[in-house]
Amino acid sequence: MGSNIPRSRKNRRCHQVSDPGRSKRVLDLCEQALLLDVKERPAFLEKACSGDDNLRASVESLLQAVEDSGSFLLVSGANDKQEC
Repeated sequence: MGSNIPRSRKNRRCHQVSDPGRSKRVLDLCEQALLLDVKERPAFLEKACSGDDNLRASVESLLQAVEDSGSFLLVSGANDKQEC
């Protein structure tokens, strides 16, 4: 008897972040990366994550989720600075 979890979800790598400070760091880095051209992101993440492979994997996972979602997942606060 197999699991009820679809095969595609079973094989996905999930990077859970349990520390609220680390969660904020992941979100901040993701927001910054989204402002960059896709080609600039690897160099940015290399420098920003300073060899912390788990941090980088978490940010990359979140970036992928945002990209996979299309336009409905927008970075929080991205439009806060617009003037009327």
